[in-house]
Amino acid sequence: MTVDTYHCLNPVPFQINTERLLKLLCIKTADDPCAGRLLELAGMAEKIARPKALYRLCRMEKQTADAVIVEGVILSSRVLRVNLEPVHRVFVGLSTCGREMLQLVNAATDLLEKYWVDVMMEMALRAADQAMDAHIQLTYQPGPLSSMCPGSIEDWPITEQKPLFDIIGKQAGEIGVTLSASMLMEPIKSLSRIIFPSGSRFQSCRLCPMDRCTSRKAPYDPKMMASSFFNSRGGATRNMPLLP
Repeated sequence: MTVDTYHCLNPVPFQINTERLLKLLCIKTADDPCAGRLLELAGMAEKIARPKALYRLCRMEKQTADAVIVEGVILSSRVLRVNLEPVHRVFVGLSTCGREMLQLVNAATDLLEKYWVDVMMEMALRAADQAMDAHIQLTYQPGPLSSMCPGSIEDWPITEQKPLFDIIGKQAGEIGVTLSASMLMEPIKSLSRIIFPSGSRFQSCRLCPMDRCTSRKAPYDPKMMASSFFNSRGGATRNMPLLP
């Protein structure tokens, strides 16, 4: 298996599950007065949406107590270092709903419709994410995967977007994603992450105290950081298995 390999999925097939969309937006039936316009926008979204994904297979070069070096780039996070301790190769991924969907923001006539479009853009992003994970499995057969995103926990802040983009390089332009000076991606419905094989699934949500998060996948565990990533003297925990 060759390292330093890029894969670009452009575009990713995208079809909106209208039943799920109605449920997400608390519209009970297709007879609801709002449903007609919503389904019209959904039809427009399916015609123009071009979700995209890009990932790079990378070498793990070195680990310190609070960082890892991937393809010569330092990623500073104790949690990431512990999770990657048994790993030799990782995938650095970038996915997006695509700039094409920004046309729908202009087509929206009020704030409610803009919110609907936002939800559809999120669905397109998830389609790109899932396609990338499926492509990794089909191509490399790594087994169960976990991932971490810059900004998802305090230990790996949003400023770590910059080194992750340094690893991805100019190829990010192939799917139309840029990173601003404030570390925000454009289009806004884009996601960067480091993906790694794991025997049990790590969830950043377990380490995040944010109460009102619509993307939460696991309950916050305030004791996990100390017990799983630090020893009793405050040092890094060695030989720690991945967290469930």
